[in-house]
Amino acid sequence: MRLIKKFGLYIFAVLLFLDCFLDVYNLNSFRIYTTSILIPILTLYYYTNNKRCKKRTTYLSVYIILLFAYLSDLVTLINKDVLEKPSDSLVILILLLLIISAALYGILFGRMQKLRLNKCPEAFIVSLVTIPSAFIIFKFLNVVPIGGYKYPIILSMIVMILVIAFAANIFQDKAKKSIAYENFIPGSISLAISLAIMLVHQFLLMDVDFLPGVVTLTYGFGHMLMIRGFTRYLKT
Repeated sequence: MRLIKKFGLYIFAVLLFLDCFLDVYNLNSFRIYTTSILIPILTLYYYTNNKRCKKRTTYLSVYIILLFAYLSDLVTLINKDVLEKPSDSLVILILLLLIISAALYGILFGRMQKLRLNKCPEAFIVSLVTIPSAFIIFKFLNVVPIGGYKYPIILSMIVMILVIAFAANIFQDKAKKSIAYENFIPGSISLAISLAIMLVHQFLLMDVDFLPGVVTLTYGFGHMLMIRGFTRYLKT
C-alpha cells in the first residue's frame, strides 16, 4: 500500500502508456491485463491518500465516479475483444457510463463552488470555446447517419460543456485556484477530447488505427488529473 500511496500515479501512467501501445498495435488479447487494472490502481491511490479525510460526501462520491469509469472500461473490453461483432447497444451504454461519470465530476465541482459566470470570467471564456467546438463536432458527425446515437451524443456534449465550465468556475476561489488550473480544468478538457475523438473514430475515421490509442491516453490522463485534484482538495 505504501508503494501505491507514493508512486500510484506513476504506476498508473506507465500502465496507461502500455495499454495505449497495445491498443494501437491491436494486441487486444493482452489489454485485458492492463485496461482492467488501471481504474483499480487509481482507486487504491485515492484510498491510501484520503482515507482519513473529513469531507466524507466528496470522498465517497469519487468512488462512485470511479465505479462508473471502471464499468465503462469493462464494457469496452467486452465490446472490442469478447464479442465477434461490436454491438451498437454496448457503444451507447459506454457513452452513457462516460456521461454519468463526467456529470458526477461536474456536480462535485458545483458543490465546491457555485457557478456564477459574472464573477468568474474563466468559466464564461471556456464556454465561448467549448460551445462552438461542440457544435462543429456535431455538424461534422452529421455528415454520416448517426441514427440512435444522436441524442446520447447531444447529451454528452452538453454535459462536458457544463463540466468544463464548473471546473473553470472553481478558479474564483483563491484557495482552490491552483487545483483548478493544474488538475480539474485540464482533466475535464482531456475527458472531453477523449469523448470527441471516440465519436469521430466511431462514425467517420474508422480506419485510422491510432485513434483508439489516443482515446485511451486522453481518457486515462483525464481521470488521473481529476483524482490527483480531489486528493489535493481533500487535504485542504
